[in-house]
Parts: sequence; structure tokens; C-alpha cells
Amino acid sequence: LVNAAYDLSKGMGWYLTGTMTLPPAPVPPVIQKQTATVKVPKKVKRTGKTVLLKKAVVTNAGQEAKAKVTWSTKKKAGGSNLRLAAAKTTKSGKVILRTTGKAKRLYVKLSLKAPAVEGYRAYKYTKKWMVK
Repeated sequence: LVNAAYDLSKGMGWYLTGTMTLPPAPVPPVIQKQTATVKVPKKVKRTGKTVLLKKAVVTNAGQEAKAKVTWSTKKKAGGSNLRLAAAKTTKSGKVILRTTGKAKRLYVKLSLKAPAVEGYRAYKYTKKWMVK
């Protein structure tokens, strides 16, 4: 059959009769955002001790957020030169920063992180200060 013409008014092909049921679509798990209440000081002292966190930060997923403090004379605040400052974290999660006052301008960054758990996304919080 080469160049055969089909009469489409008559209908052609396969016909199915009956009903077809589909299985219920799988419901994706609801992923919530991890949140926490963080109390930090308004400013960091030029010389001496400043308490950045009074106690460990616990998220709504029940996880303790890990604190990391970095400082630098650059705005990025990525280093941790011991001549400029030193950070200490106690067992209860209290974070203390001791600044020496040797830098004219010191940028301090506090980062809090908690990994993702079932039903919750990962938690991340960052706060920066400029010490004059």
C-alpha cells in the first residue's frame, strides 16, 4: 500500500472499554525550615571580652547549632589571627570573644549551622560586626 488514502470519518484504531484506575500519587514529605531564636550583642568591644552567645542555640528540630567565630581586618572576616582576637566556646555553648585592640578595624563573623534532619532543611545563621 503506497500512497493509500484513509477515510478518517469512519474512525480507526483501537478502542478500549471499561474503566482505568490510577494508584494514588505519592505525597511528598513536608519539609519545614529550621528556625531558632538567636540573641547576639549589638556591638563587640574593642578590647576585652564580649559574650557573643550566652548559651547554645537549639533549633525547632531539637538540634544544637554549631557556632564558629572568625575575624579579620578584611570585610570578609574569614581568618582567625591570634594577635587580633581569640574565641572560646564553653560546654554549655557560651561563645566568648576576647579582642586585643591591636587592629584599627576588626571585622568579626559568627556563623551558626545545623545539618538537615528528616522533615527539616539545614539551618544557617550569620552575623557580622565591625569593631572600631
